[in-house]
Amino acid sequence: MKSEFDFSGTIKFIEDWHKAVDGFDEFLKLFLLEMAERIITKTKERQAQIQAGRGDAYRGVGALLNAWGIGSVRFEQLAGGSRGWTREEWESRGRPEITATPISAEQAIEQKQTMLVVEIFNLMEYSSHVEFGHQTRGGAGWVNGWFMLTISIDEIMRQIPARYNKAFLEFMKSKGVG
Repeated sequence: MKSEFDFSGTIKFIEDWHKAVDGFDEFLKLFLLEMAERIITKTKERQAQIQAGRGDAYRGVGALLNAWGIGSVRFEQLAGGSRGWTREEWESRGRPEITATPISAEQAIEQKQTMLVVEIFNLMEYSSHVEFGHQTRGGAGWVNGWFMLTISIDEIMRQIPARYNKAFLEFMKSKGVG
């Protein structure tokens, strides 16, 4: 008795799998960068709306708005030394006079164990005070934070599953799979 089995479906599955795996890392990084860009766009829109409601009296408006970025920041000491520091290293050295250099968006995604991480930053020294609030001078009162970034992150995070599913299906289709 002779039996035959058609493996063409299995072979096609393996070929499609290889197509999908090839380029997935790049797809995922580009997707994360797009989400980070959306967060910054929402943050800037929210900040502009808040500032429009306050009038033009708030100082530092343009500087804060234009200081958002994606990726890590290296802090370089102006007086001597060419090695860049991380924010933690800079703060541990007593915040010497520095310049901040954002790393390019292509280098912005970092792998930490099984996660990909992308940072969003604002180079203005007072940005965390505007975001989260602060005590008034003398400590007699409290100025509420605007939570522009926090709210924008929450909003985009809720959209990620649907956006990811759509982007992933498009990615698979571009690979001729699915």
